[in-house]
Amino acid sequence: MRILDKYILKKYFTSFIFVLIILIPIAIAINVSEKIDKFLEHANLGVIEIINDYYIPFIIYYGATFMPLALFISTIFLTSKLASNTEIVAIHSAGISYNRFLKPYIIGAIIIGLISFMANHFIVPSANKSFEEFEETYLRKTKKTKTNVDHVSLQLSENDYVYFRNFNLRTNRGFNFSYEVFDGLHLKYKITAQSIKWNEKDSTFSLTNYKERKLFPLNDSIETGRKLDTTFNFFPKDLLYVGYLAQEMPSFQLSNI
Repeated sequence: MRILDKYILKKYFTSFIFVLIILIPIAIAINVSEKIDKFLEHANLGVIEIINDYYIPFIIYYGATFMPLALFISTIFLTSKLASNTEIVAIHSAGISYNRFLKPYIIGAIIIGLISFMANHFIVPSANKSFEEFEETYLRKTKKTKTNVDHVSLQLSENDYVYFRNFNLRTNRGFNFSYEVFDGLHLKYKITAQSIKWNEKDSTFSLTNYKERKLFPLNDSIETGRKLDTTFNFFPKDLLYVGYLAQEMPSFQLSNI
């Protein structure tokens, strides 16, 4: 790596960290102004607890969120600084091409991209868990019911998949349901329904306004109806696990679902 690359990368990372240091305190200041009344409502809530359980996860979460913006701003800031100091003119005068000049920018973006990838997949989920627990305990006037899950896709086996636009775990009723069976990359069976309801008494599902399609080599069989009682290889609680806890689970745990 040339001296030029080290020089630009140093300024690149310095600018990136500088932008993050500016953005995160602004976000904290706005959040404190909004939440200070709720903090004061709890006499047993100390400053150390607020910092450890709320604002450290807050910094981790919003730091990862602001990384793309900070990268964009730091790139503009660094390039304008180099241009204002006529350093870019000197670099081109030394015979360095524009593509070669971009090399440290690309290296820096890749490094920051990898840091962002690791943070979002392994660090942020743990911070989200502490963040959500604190908000649930002290800040929310109405507790999360944890009964509604939206846009849930669930793989039941190697070839079986289900999808819900919405499912309410209190009423055990969902809408825009779809169940598909594949043979490799080929769809073999599909059933859709306007609504679906779990019958806890006999462990069955009731489909309303359903459409059942079976695919054969030469033709398809399509059947429609108002109501159908059937069984599937999942329970409503499986949807809660996927839908509600996904944001608090590292990627390696999600991949095992």
